[in-house]
Amino acid sequence: MRGNQPSRPRHILMSDRSVKPGCNDGSCSAPNLVTMDSGAGYGGTTVALAFANGRPLVHFRDSLRADVRVAQCTTAACTAFNRRTALNGVVARAPRLALRSDGRAVSVWQRTGSGLQTAIATCPDLACSVPVRRQLLGGNADNSSRPALAIRPDGRPFVYYSTFGGSEAFDCGDAECSTGTQRFVSGTGNSTSQVTEMALRSDGRPVMVYTRSPLADVYAYLCDDINCSSGVERLISNEPDQSLESTQLGPFAVQIGAGNRLIVIYGRSTQPGPGNFVGVTRFARCDDAQCSSVTVRTVNTEQPFFGIPLAVRSDGRPLFVEYNNSPRALASCDNADCSTVTRFPLAGVGDIHYGLALRGGDIPVFDGGSLGSIGAWICNNASCSSPQRSVLISDSGSAGRQLYGPLVLNAADQAVVAAEETELADVHLATPMSNALFANGFE
Repeated sequence: MRGNQPSRPRHILMSDRSVKPGCNDGSCSAPNLVTMDSGAGYGGTTVALAFANGRPLVHFRDSLRADVRVAQCTTAACTAFNRRTALNGVVARAPRLALRSDGRAVSVWQRTGSGLQTAIATCPDLACSVPVRRQLLGGNADNSSRPALAIRPDGRPFVYYSTFGGSEAFDCGDAECSTGTQRFVSGTGNSTSQVTEMALRSDGRPVMVYTRSPLADVYAYLCDDINCSSGVERLISNEPDQSLESTQLGPFAVQIGAGNRLIVIYGRSTQPGPGNFVGVTRFARCDDAQCSSVTVRTVNTEQPFFGIPLAVRSDGRPLFVEYNNSPRALASCDNADCSTVTRFPLAGVGDIHYGLALRGGDIPVFDGGSLGSIGAWICNNASCSSPQRSVLISDSGSAGRQLYGPLVLNAADQAVVAAEETELADVHLATPMSNALFANGFE
């Protein structure tokens, strides 16, 4: 996590302590050294950032316990500082992110504990200086999917997550999710936990999407009210039987289009014979708000990988990012049903993508995670002819630091990202800041 405008970082390498040098002149002829922590294993890479208010922020590593520590100086000379240490000792993964109407972030993810659990954090301010973390009711979760999150018009979060053999929703009773109610969705014992995707209709009613194996059927659950106290299940697509062709479905993305009609996009991979794998991208759009019938078509004849970020333009035309064997492309549906697609090559774009959003003028912005960093790819026009990557989190501590996660835009069209870091199994939040310092993260 970072402030927006740090000056040039100073890098210090130490083996047994982490220090901050205070230079008294331009040549640093007589620096003052302040010991921030001591003990075996500190150092590795220590980074000091000097912000506009003159107070440095120092990051250093405890390699013995695989912790990242932070010391925030309370004065420009760093004569005193506040030190924070994660020391959570848990595996945290698969974050999802949503913003309240005032821009404050809410995130859910999976964490270890007594089994795998679904956690939620609500931010009390835009900086998320002291996030409030809670474990949702519902017991253990299944790790085959990412929990889904949405904020209803009244500010209450709604969470959809997998359980062993099924999926459940958690209806938060207030904006902080301090209380709530578990809601039945797809049942248990039905192998329905591989997919947990969700979107809100214009009136705040959740729509959840899941699959059933081994039939490889795709279903939607349409809630009758914003609390999802009741609802109806609709079949979206009946794909080839898994037991016959080893069908695998995923990744998935969902959006609500014009007329509150559900849009689902997903990958389908089959193995019709030994060593023979084929894949397609499938697009489904409900023919009405109640999803009484669905139009399903293939929009790409190559197998997709990782996520398929999906958005809907102001005129109702869906838009998604393709990551398959062909060069990366921004795929623009020529109509709301996506009967034809126009592709715009994304030159120079690598990374793994999970989220796509549209800023003013329907200009795409999508996340890009890679080894050592995660950023926002900001398109210059609707066809994204010359995208530019803005780095939001950078951590190149070792070759195994993979960062990826979903992106959303705030009211000012600024990117906010929740990222999973795979080596240390942490969840990070990157949110726009002025000249200010971050405090604790989520995990």
